[in-house]
Amino acid sequence: MWQTTIRQWVDEAVENVRGTVRYYKIEQNQPLISPDNQLFNPYFSTLSCGAIVAHNGWISGISPDLDFATEINFSYLRRHVNIWSDSIKLRYGMCPADSPFLWQHMSDYVSQMASLFDGFRLDNAHSTPIHVCQYLLQVARS
Repeated sequence: MWQTTIRQWVDEAVENVRGTVRYYKIEQNQPLISPDNQLFNPYFSTLSCGAIVAHNGWISGISPDLDFATEINFSYLRRHVNIWSDSIKLRYGMCPADSPFLWQHMSDYVSQMASLFDGFRLDNAHSTPIHVCQYLLQVARS
């Protein structure tokens, strides 16, 4: 079973790589490759602290409720993610115990913003898991 699944994923990844090259380099007429115009947007970056992070993005044709950063989807491995190179994907898990630092850090940030402004927006909300949005909305309201 796994051999079939892995073969399908490799085939998907190859087709997605082809599609990305075709779109950006041929259809968008950006054939030159340079440090500023790479063949692909990188999926991962290294922060100044040494942490390696995955870039955020979108996947065509999937439900926005799907958290594609979970280990069950393998979306990055299959090259499904159309990368936004200026943002990273945060992996909250299902509850604060799954990623205590991240939940606390974002709660502190939301509390601070709520104390300063009458309103603010959650940018890229469609790729933030709904349970996280609901939790942080309660933090903001409190």
